Amino acid sequence: MIKADKKISISVAMATYNGQRYLFEQLMSINNQLDLPDEIVISDDNSNDETINIINKFKSISTIPLKLVINSKEKSGVIYNFLNAFKNCNSDFICYCDQDDYWEADKISTLRSLLIQNPTVKLAVHKSRSVNEKLEDLGVVQPNFKDSALVKFPAYHDDLWGFGHQMIFSVEAVKLIEDISTKKIDLGDVSTCFDLSIIVASGMLGDILLVNQILTLFRRHGGSLTLAGKEKKSIVNNAERNKQNVKALVDQLEALEEYIGQSGQSKAITFNDDLYLISIRQKLTYYQQILSLYKSKNVFQLVSKIKVNDFKYKGSLFFLKQLFYVLLLAFNISK
Repeated sequence: MIKADKKISISVAMATYNGQRYLFEQLMSINNQLDLPDEIVISDDNSNDETINIINKFKSISTIPLKLVINSKEKSGVIYNFLNAFKNCNSDFICYCDQDDYWEADKISTLRSLLIQNPTVKLAVHKSRSVNEKLEDLGVVQPNFKDSALVKFPAYHDDLWGFGHQMIFSVEAVKLIEDISTKKIDLGDVSTCFDLSIIVASGMLGDILLVNQILTLFRRHGGSLTLAGKEKKSIVNNAERNKQNVKALVDQLEALEEYIGQSGQSKAITFNDDLYLISIRQKLTYYQQILSLYKSKNVFQLVSKIKVNDFKYKGSLFFLKQLFYVLLLAFNISK
């Protein structure tokens, strides 16, 4: 836990591959921060353009310590490239950084201040604005949460999501991120989504802070790997997706229960495994109850037996949301 009177250290972790087009502009947006990071760590995936020369040029003019590491050809690709950057960071927190975005000048100062004020937080997720190649506004801001808030693990998919470039997380989470994203701990859909593995791993270690501020310009261009907008879903589709999300949470918690319960295994979790296992099992029981609502053939009878107070982990609002979706599914509105 970070003491409130301590200035936490922050590393910027960037993964590059043939990023010559926008790389220098991104690096300069980091160099122009009101509060400079303590170091920049760049892992390059054996680029064959001017990427390395651009990095060296920036290093010669910036006062920020910069470490360049080359990713192994045997473990190429964006996930291993970022993991290589993460594992070479030496600060309290790691700020995920793409090679083609642009940071607002107050990004580091805002995040550092919030992390000091909230010492239980292991991950902060802020908003970003989608822009075109010329940094012109595309009218899309993500994620779509309305207020800043603290979130507890497990992170419920409809309430919390984010791209890697919106995240700053504790260095303590790196081993768990690696274990989940490389399927040493196989959490199904989480293990196949690198950004989500950061959320889950960090949430296992502490609180998650949603930051209702736009701190990054998310550049969309011909080489982008993700879509700028989010497809709108009908309420019926939301009900079915909600059911699948709860099922995914149960699968994740079952995998964690099995992983933590294994004796003699070298695990990334460094706190009291017995107490953590009790917590996981409590949450697993809770979500299994929720899932039973969806699976029961006699939904109304089951719902009538379950009181709102039985669901203590998320509270009554979460329960009512599930109940609403269950009733939709019970009426066969959703297939």
